[in-house]
Amino acid sequence: MKKKFTLMMILLLIFGSVSFGQATASLAPPITASPGEVVVAPLMVTNFNSVGAITFQIDFETSMLSFTSITPVLQPGNFNAHMSGSSLIITYTASPPSWLTITGKLLDINFIYTGPGTTPLNFIPSGCEVVTGGMINIPVAYTNGSVSQDLTITTKATLVGGTAITGGPIAVQLRYENFLLNAGAITQMIHYDVSKMDFVSAVGQGTLAGVIGSASGGEITLAWTNVAGADINWTSGSPTNKILLNFVYTGSTTTNLEFYPGCIITTTTPTNIKVSYYNGSVSPGSQVANATLGSITGAQQGQDYEIPLTLSGFDALGANTAGAITLNIPYDSPRLSFINASSNPHGATVDASGSVISIVWTNPGSPALIDGDFLKLNFKYNGIGVANLNFGAGCLFTTNTGNPIQVGYTNGTITPSANQDAYIGMPTGANGTDIAVPVYFKNMPSDVGAITLYIAFDDSKLTYHPVTDFPPVGSAIFSITGNVITIAWTSTTPWSAINTNTFCNLNFHINGGGPAPIIFEDGCEIANNAMPTPDIIPTNWHNGGVNMAYMVSGFLTYNNVSNSPLVGFTVYLQDGPQPIPPAIVPIPANIASTTTDGNGYFEMSVPNGTYYLYASTTTPWNTSAVNSGDVIQLRLYIANQPNTILYPVTPPPPWLLRQLAANINWDGSINSGDVIALRLRIANQPSPNYIAPDWLFQNPVVIVNSANMINQNFMGILSGDVNGSYPNP
Repeated sequence: MKKKFTLMMILLLIFGSVSFGQATASLAPPITASPGEVVVAPLMVTNFNSVGAITFQIDFETSMLSFTSITPVLQPGNFNAHMSGSSLIITYTASPPSWLTITGKLLDINFIYTGPGTTPLNFIPSGCEVVTGGMINIPVAYTNGSVSQDLTITTKATLVGGTAITGGPIAVQLRYENFLLNAGAITQMIHYDVSKMDFVSAVGQGTLAGVIGSASGGEITLAWTNVAGADINWTSGSPTNKILLNFVYTGSTTTNLEFYPGCIITTTTPTNIKVSYYNGSVSPGSQVANATLGSITGAQQGQDYEIPLTLSGFDALGANTAGAITLNIPYDSPRLSFINASSNPHGATVDASGSVISIVWTNPGSPALIDGDFLKLNFKYNGIGVANLNFGAGCLFTTNTGNPIQVGYTNGTITPSANQDAYIGMPTGANGTDIAVPVYFKNMPSDVGAITLYIAFDDSKLTYHPVTDFPPVGSAIFSITGNVITIAWTSTTPWSAINTNTFCNLNFHINGGGPAPIIFEDGCEIANNAMPTPDIIPTNWHNGGVNMAYMVSGFLTYNNVSNSPLVGFTVYLQDGPQPIPPAIVPIPANIASTTTDGNGYFEMSVPNGTYYLYASTTTPWNTSAVNSGDVIQLRLYIANQPNTILYPVTPPPPWLLRQLAANINWDGSINSGDVIALRLRIANQPSPNYIAPDWLFQNPVVIVNSANMINQNFMGILSGDVNGSYPNP
């Protein structure tokens, strides 16, 4: 009887997203809860076989979750859990020979959710380890989880904002709705932006009279109690049950008010009442006038620029007649240096302190036409990158009678343009190794005479070693302060190779932890050797860094009884799975490659990412390995009789690879056509339907997530060798 199978399914299993027998640990799916509620997060695992020890590091927002305990499913006495900063550390140690074997729920993690908000539950792979009782590492694929507010609960607390005039009052309502139980106590934590709102008071109305409110650092704390319990539901009648949060609105754009962790409402028992929390906002009212800071494009480093402050929509006489102006304008320093104010016909007072310019003007009494360029602010653009000038907190326009005028504010920018380029390289290096990061230039003129660089690096991931490999001309000095490297180079002799050779190498030791940015900071400058005053050369500054690389290693073996090593084979990591035959595209890109050693061992270093293992060889197809014995097994398989294709010998090599080796004509089914094509090739006769390649390999996925991936073992086989009889490939 002819037996067919779906080749697609087989190849998906071989080339699919999880390696054969892949161990996994998961905190998914997402969990929802109400503040104050107990949360149980199940930690599920698969293929944890003969486990001797486990360490899990799980990070979460401790302001939103409070860890209480774990509940293991098996061997509870062998588990331990404790907090270390924002990390939950869970450990397990087996008592020999009682190794842990489990697929399913490993344990429950118990929390109190203190939201509202969303917190991830993230495995930190560098802090996780699972080993067998023989202390062999088990690679694990981790799936993170999360806990967020349950917004399906109809009992709710809502912040109802509105619109306000800059400088004017606004009362934000806090309403409670759909409460089925009387409340005995309320604690609410509400955050607001102090640059846009000044808190004045909290006033409770109706049953919420007597609420106590205080503010510190942009967070309001509200407290209310009623020993007898009270209905706090908001009603549209009078008096209404609500809390008024009174502010002075000082902003010019929409600002949010948000419930923060720590919100809880209880009965008199006290029993937690499940509540959904909804944030609010305050927006500026309809704008009747505008204040605009000009913008410059194509700025050149070292040049001076005028930025006009333009006003529009103000009356000489009328409701919008300005009587007083207060403006606070922060700017990027040292990217910009403030020089002075000019073209100031109205006599405004302009002061600068730190990186904020203050402008104050009062109408002397007679009508003033202030529309147009009110004044100009003069800056030197020092670079690097786009420089911002913003209207900050406290900006206010008022009439002669002191009433606020609602004004729309438009910020300004100074955007550079250059034809020359400076680069920091982006090499890839393995954790624990040293690496050189090049600094180099392109399109520079031939008369560069001075280079000053300020380069910042992530010192939590990189350890600084001295800078090396400066140009052979001129002199260079370098120093380090904190995490900023300062480099100064000067030369009266042109360096002809400035656009082709590396200027210097930044040397580091890699401490791990993921990609490490290295960036040019403000103050970087390149000048020519003109005398007596060098000219600054405008430059585009391109940041770089270090891509952390992690080891992927394992053994490539033959699909026979002894798992013979495949020596001298090329192993690849590519960025996509092998096309499912008979398709030959898309062709994945090669990321890294190596050659197996005498034990079939391979290792490569790559940054975080998802990769697929491939292999290739020039070893020829071997008729001593593929012979009539394979034809017999192929016929047994087709007749649905016991065979080495579907029922391999012990220990069982992956039988799907044997099925792939049996599909000689690559048509998606194993049948007599494969028998004929195989017999012809064994007999050294022309076999046009022998489509399968000489060698076939598994194509497992490898997910690198800030940890070395060892034991990524996979197999190869000769096509047609369905009984795995090749003894010494």
